[in-house]
Amino acid sequence: MKFLFLVVCAIAALHTRYNGHAAQLRRVWMQDHCHHGICTGIDIGRNDYVILSQMPIAKQLMLTFLNSSIAKIPHLMFDTFPDLQVLRMENCSVEVFEKPQFEGASNLMSLFLGHNLLRDIPKNIFLGADNLHTLHLNHNQIRTLHNASFHALKELQEMSLADNQLAQLPLAVFAPLRK
Repeated sequence: MKFLFLVVCAIAALHTRYNGHAAQLRRVWMQDHCHHGICTGIDIGRNDYVILSQMPIAKQLMLTFLNSSIAKIPHLMFDTFPDLQVLRMENCSVEVFEKPQFEGASNLMSLFLGHNLLRDIPKNIFLGADNLHTLHLNHNQIRTLHNASFHALKELQEMSLADNQLAQLPLAVFAPLRK
């Protein structure tokens, strides 16, 4: 496991540039910020490459982030919390998704990203979140949806896009949704 951790650090160190800005490799130990599924005081910048834990944290079914500034959902979120079913990151200043954002999120059933700063829902961003039933993206700044934005969400039953800046929707944006 130590070898894997060193490999991740080495790979991250090689990626010292991200979106034209210097990236920062930081370790944010979730056990220092999270107690009983409530995480507070976490600060993750848009250009940070974050390592959440040395080992997966099993049997954590729900995470709620409070009093945190998180510009992006950490890439290794679902590797760190493989059993995660509910993720609440409301009012956390989330700006962007990283690809592949939801790889390994097959247990995720509810995702609450309301009251953030999201502007775009990229194509195929939810690949890996095959069992997502609830998706709240309300009160963001979403201007753009693509025909394949929700492509992977075959089990989705509830979605909220209220209070965004959508002027028009692509004709087939909701076609993949069966329920």
